[in-house]
Amino acid sequence: MIIRKIQILLIFSTLANLSFAQDKVPVDEILAVVGERIILKSDLQKQLLNLEYSGVEITDKTKCELLETLMFEKLLSHQAVIDSLKLPEGQVSESVKSRMNQLIARVGSVKKLEELYNKTESDIKEDMFSIVEDQLLAHMMQQEVISSVDITPEEVKNYFNKIPKDSLPEFPTEVELLQIVKKPFVTEKSKEKIIAKLKEIKASIENGDSFKTKAILYSEDEGSSAKGGEYKGVKRGQFVKPFESVAFNLSENEISQPFETKYGFHIVQLLKRRGEELDLRHILIKYTYDTEALEEARASLDSLRSKIQKGDLTFEEAVSIHSDDMQSKFDKGKVLNPLTRESSIELKSIDPDISYAIKNLSQGDISEVVYRELPEKKIFVIYKLHKKKNTHKASLSEDFQKLKTLALEAKQNSVSEKWVQERITKTFTKIDDKTKCNFKQNWRKK
Repeated sequence: MIIRKIQILLIFSTLANLSFAQDKVPVDEILAVVGERIILKSDLQKQLLNLEYSGVEITDKTKCELLETLMFEKLLSHQAVIDSLKLPEGQVSESVKSRMNQLIARVGSVKKLEELYNKTESDIKEDMFSIVEDQLLAHMMQQEVISSVDITPEEVKNYFNKIPKDSLPEFPTEVELLQIVKKPFVTEKSKEKIIAKLKEIKASIENGDSFKTKAILYSEDEGSSAKGGEYKGVKRGQFVKPFESVAFNLSENEISQPFETKYGFHIVQLLKRRGEELDLRHILIKYTYDTEALEEARASLDSLRSKIQKGDLTFEEAVSIHSDDMQSKFDKGKVLNPLTRESSIELKSIDPDISYAIKNLSQGDISEVVYRELPEKKIFVIYKLHKKKNTHKASLSEDFQKLKTLALEAKQNSVSEKWVQERITKTFTKIDDKTKCNFKQNWRKK
């Protein structure tokens, strides 16, 4: 299915194209050419390595399907350039940042990601930029192709009725969660201590000490401390706004005063400016929470939980009054799937800490207080199991929206396949003779 393959590819290919250990990647050969874009043997191999890493069994059929998906992506991005499609300003940088966060969450930490790919965080971001740009162009072109496709309730019903009963899709267990978040209080005394330390470091650098050495010794930014706090090729949209507003207003070699972001306090030095692209070093010292502040936040949330269970107020009322999470506070505390932005989340995809906290809950129950240590903050959370739908065979009445998505996808695939058939006849394509694949589309033009 073309649509789904491209969506899967957009999720996985960023990771794959950054490359595993180089001894696993063969000497390059050109497998295919689509328009002005080429697909190398190493491109396919990296994709396959990532699928294998994700637990997918690799067969000859898998290889051929993946190669055809790559060719479809190249056809889309090639046509996007011909049609002069332009990505919105900042979209690539924002997508790079989002995907980096997904990769870090997937492997566990920045350090593990760097070890896995034998590259620094900034090098990974730099490599990712052109990859993501090409993918987003392909996605934009794909949306142009299918933009007018719609589906009616009757078509959804017909789609469902055509599925043999023994072949109905099985939907995994899904949950809807509500949350109340409490952040430990960072005292002014703690902030002043961090600012004083950064001012001391800044003064010592201005008196001749090495910024690089100080960053290695003191910076708590996992992504840059080991390389002296350095980030190269920084573009707008890659960092949080308070950081960028300081960095982009520095003169070369100037060191900023300490400033605050959601991660803690920083000082930054501008090394070089190339238009709207910066090379810089920075030192981050994260917020520190004393034992009293942590216990106060935990106890406050535990007390709130007791009041809810006694019926003094509802969970939803408590969210609007007491939650410190601004994203969910004004939406009844709903926890959203970070990929789909929907409230229904597959249980198997939930963070292990959350999954453990809710595993014995019945619908409507509230979890114990959960401590979570996130990259930018430490928080305490209680969760309410708002809804739970166990694994089940598809039902038209219960799963209409999911079936509508599948039916629409099938219709979009049909339109996409016709577009590909037509576009291939007008686009230069060449497949390596050694590639023994029976493609769905006539890429060889026989």
